[in-house]
Amino acid sequence: MKLAVGLVVQGGKEFIDKWIECAIKIADVIFVVDNGADIEVRNKLIDLVKVKQYLYQKDMGRNQSRDYQKILDMAREEDCTWVINLDIDELFAEFDIEALKNYLLNTKDASIGFPLLEMRNDDNHYIMIKDSDGTFKQARLCHKCYKILSHFKFNEKDIHGASIPHNCTPGAMVPLPIKHFGHYTKEMREEKKSQYIKNEFKDLHEQDATWMKEDNEVEIREFDKFIEGRK
Repeated sequence: MKLAVGLVVQGGKEFIDKWIECAIKIADVIFVVDNGADIEVRNKLIDLVKVKQYLYQKDMGRNQSRDYQKILDMAREEDCTWVINLDIDELFAEFDIEALKNYLLNTKDASIGFPLLEMRNDDNHYIMIKDSDGTFKQARLCHKCYKILSHFKFNEKDIHGASIPHNCTPGAMVPLPIKHFGHYTKEMREEKKSQYIKNEFKDLHEQDATWMKEDNEVEIREFDKFIEGRK
């Protein structure tokens, strides 16, 4: 079995060192689609032995599905069995690679999900996410891992990028939490909020985008206690 990690990256200098540390523990090979990565990010990724294909794109515009499809094509070219799309601001909080590979070898599912936690202020605090029924949950489920099957493809009309190919049925959830740091500082939240406002909130999702709220409006929890509660 050959497990790949795919990365679609823009910017990223705040996260690159921890991302690399995480990715090289997981991946047999790494594929990168560069949509304007910071120069230090580009240099570090290009030098990685496990990076087998690196595609630099200039002024292409945002289309996650298009770029995930390119990762899928790279994985096929390199005869990979599974691929995990791990964004630059996402890190596995704990990881037993042998346990995951054993699971992938034996599962009948073609898509694997993980709980993703929205980190807040530092690497040990996260916020509760509002669910569709109005209740709050600790994490949202993201199907970021899928098998490289011949008929899988991404729907490139969905520019926001579903995390699995549109003709791949979501499968099991593996309790390996991912920390998402994309909104963990006030500056990042303000930047993302301004992007949403420019688009008249057309991109707004995740039930009122809990992460956009100020700290005094959301429940902040300690990640260590989340881990202890799962043991």
